[in-house]
Amino acid sequence: MGNNGGMDIIIVSGMSGSGKNTVNKIIEDFGYFCIDNMPAELITELLNVYAKKPDQNKRISLTLDIRDKKNVNRITQVINTLKSSPELTCRVIFLDASDDIIISRYKETRRIHPLVLSGSLSLKDALTIEREYMAPIRNAADYVLDTSFLKISQAREIVAKMIGVKYSAELVISCMSFGYKYGLPQEADLVIDARCLPNPYYVPELKEHNGLEACVYDYVTSFDQTKQFIAKTTEFLSYLIPMYIEEGKAHLTIAVGCTGGKHRSVSMVRAICENLSDAGYVTNAVHRDLNRE
Repeated sequence: MGNNGGMDIIIVSGMSGSGKNTVNKIIEDFGYFCIDNMPAELITELLNVYAKKPDQNKRISLTLDIRDKKNVNRITQVINTLKSSPELTCRVIFLDASDDIIISRYKETRRIHPLVLSGSLSLKDALTIEREYMAPIRNAADYVLDTSFLKISQAREIVAKMIGVKYSAELVISCMSFGYKYGLPQEADLVIDARCLPNPYYVPELKEHNGLEACVYDYVTSFDQTKQFIAKTTEFLSYLIPMYIEEGKAHLTIAVGCTGGKHRSVSMVRAICENLSDAGYVTNAVHRDLNRE
């Protein structure tokens, strides 16, 4: 293998249904370029190609599993070669879970185990055979992680420690104003409708201004129903947000809409951001349709 320029390679393997896709997404969030179901015979070639590109991301995560069962011996050979190379860092994370949990997950997702798909086997028998196939990779692993009862937030913290990256449990909250006339924002986790509030658009001296300006903001927030709207919305979000944090969500987008996305929604985003910031949450305001004609 040629000079790989200090590459950092993570290999994620393990039992089918143990959470490899979830862990792969966590690693991707930490800045790694992730490739799922990488054929073992192409790994060395891939790394050599990456090494020749000075501006290429040198942190790579590869997912290997039973779908490449004919090459399990080849996979272990590649792992041993990578680990012995002084030119790169290679760590192997093997994910596991109890048979009962894996079977339950397959029932929930209605997916088919690769060995069941390729032969006349029950899921239980397929798992037994898979454990035999995967034993050499498990033995070569630097870390074995049992995901049977692991929450995503716990997995993110554990994986961060395994691969040596800085982990922050802070939830970043984006509050987005938008106009319903331009469509709902696809990235929104929660959508709040502010069209029930008094509309500055129909006040001639306010029509050409927007919710970032004091004249519009003061007008919208001067009404009792607006004050209750802000208070009850903040109370609702204060109830939900800790549960999102508990589930390990890293980014929450709260979209507040009015007709055009210039007056009421912008004002409400400002008020909600201020209240959430005062409560200690990390927030940022985005105004999707503010500058539309």
